[in-house]
Amino acid sequence: MKVLNDKLINILYFENVAILGGAAIVLRNLIKEIKKEEGINLIVVCPEGELAKAFREDGIKVEVVNSKRIVKTLNPLKLLFYFYNFLQVNLKLIKIIRKYNIDILHSNSLGAHIYSFFAAKISGIPNIWHLHDILKKRISNQLLCVFLSKMATQIIVVSCAVKKSLVNFGINSNKIKVIYNGLDLKFWKSHVYTQNYLLREFNIDKNNFIKIGIIGQLTKWKGQDVFLDSVTNLIRIGNTNLKFFIIGDELFKEENEYKNSLYKQVQVNHIGDYVIFTGWRNDIPNIMAFLDIVIVCSCYPDSLPTVVLEAMAMGKVVIGTNIGGIPEMILNDETGILIPPNDPKALAKAILGLINQPDKIKEMGFKSRERLKSNFTIEKNVEMVKDLYQEILKKQ
Repeated sequence: MKVLNDKLINILYFENVAILGGAAIVLRNLIKEIKKEEGINLIVVCPEGELAKAFREDGIKVEVVNSKRIVKTLNPLKLLFYFYNFLQVNLKLIKIIRKYNIDILHSNSLGAHIYSFFAAKISGIPNIWHLHDILKKRISNQLLCVFLSKMATQIIVVSCAVKKSLVNFGINSNKIKVIYNGLDLKFWKSHVYTQNYLLREFNIDKNNFIKIGIIGQLTKWKGQDVFLDSVTNLIRIGNTNLKFFIIGDELFKEENEYKNSLYKQVQVNHIGDYVIFTGWRNDIPNIMAFLDIVIVCSCYPDSLPTVVLEAMAMGKVVIGTNIGGIPEMILNDETGILIPPNDPKALAKAILGLINQPDKIKEMGFKSRERLKSNFTIEKNVEMVKDLYQEILKKQ
């Protein structure tokens, strides 16, 4: 990265949660590449936990703050606790900004920006709000986002769908820059990853079954129940050469009830011989290489699901719902198939259309990877972020 006025650029990346979720993985990928740049120093600030551990493994300097995950509430005691935590975090951030002579604060989520905008303002440095989510259209969300947009120097969003949601809230579109997330294609190569141990683990004959999977957090809006309804439809009409995989687990304790309902759904519909719950996995590249078809049936607009990018990188065909950022990733009937949300019959029909044309699965998978090469690489993502940093600093 080009140095401005012979001065090193110091960037602070802030995340307010400790878990290594989707947005945190995107941040980790970005920082791995930014770290390689000359003329730039960086530091990550986050709570202690798996995210901090991951950054340390990458050789990144980490400062720990005790910020908490923000959950909507009207409970006065909880609100008081959040305010106290807000003050604690900002005092620590201000000290860190001064200690490392920070030039830009890059907050990686809505929660992170809520926690950090005050510290950036007090310190007189530009701050970037990086938004990975599409917020529900509520007055409370609109008021919050309009306020937070005024506190940000620039807003990065991960898809046009996210930008549209903010513009609909009344936020100036000139302040919002779309930068698609990207993957490192040197890492995501299907032929590199072994599948034999998975065939043994799940007791599957490679030649006798088509493997179809849905990957992600077990939560209602991800649509695993819709996926299971489509499984039931397919099995009832005699498609017994299929194996279905639900990869993931609940992330928060409030989602345990939904998880239990999925197990019950399998039991009630007598599809247990065809459905495998894997839980959380640390071998997702191998899992992705193992699957033949990847399903993304989000019921609520998903901004730019990483699982779609990973499937594209592995040359896999994706069936996804036509909401949020998914239509920006999948070209319908060319690189994948788009279906309406909450429609298990449409999902079953799409799966049938593919399994009856094996050549189409391979052809779409190839085109899917080619599309990712053109639009969703980590190199393109990093270049656009660096350009934005330069643009902001030139205006200071």
